Amino acid sequence: MEIIHFDWNSLTFSFLVTLAFSIAGTFGLWDQTKKILLHKSGRSVANIVFISGFFLYIASGIYGFQIQSMALELSSVIRGPWHIPIVIGLFKYKGFTKWEKNTCYILAGLCILLFLTQWDLLFLLVTGVVVLPAALQPYGMWKEKKRGVVSVGLFSIYAISAAFWTVYALAIDNYIIFTFSLISSLIFGLTVLLYFIYKN
Repeated sequence: MEIIHFDWNSLTFSFLVTLAFSIAGTFGLWDQTKKILLHKSGRSVANIVFISGFFLYIASGIYGFQIQSMALELSSVIRGPWHIPIVIGLFKYKGFTKWEKNTCYILAGLCILLFLTQWDLLFLLVTGVVVLPAALQPYGMWKEKKRGVVSVGLFSIYAISAAFWTVYALAIDNYIIFTFSLISSLIFGLTVLLYFIYKN
């Protein structure tokens, strides 16, 4: 889609910016990985954010292929694998609750169904299952009144990136990506705000 419409327009601009933030996001994910491994802790880091994030990138790659969105496909390939060491570290140092394990199974099943059915509303369901638990990150920080080992760089990149995904969604007229990106930018922005409010 982006190659066909390549010109100085909102689609090209938002594609290039989301690509840049996808690359920048890998540095944030690496920073989060280092913090978890260095401190041997997942304190104040919501497991479900990274579990669901991993499956979101799988679903985004599938959906991106279905709607011919190079931005979704590249973001999936660039960021998705970086969630693996974070999820492993969180499992090692915090463990997963039964609810988190069940969420893994549900998201894996939804990704398989998305691959088999090519149904837009299924991608909306996946993003809904992902965005609701993402709100647990700022909630956990508020509840503990601590920032823990949360990477402010990562969540800053996520917040800004989600804002540009909102612009991209408007450019391609995709309400699913728009809704998910708008809600995500608010949640990640709140996480950054709480990081600066709370100390360890």
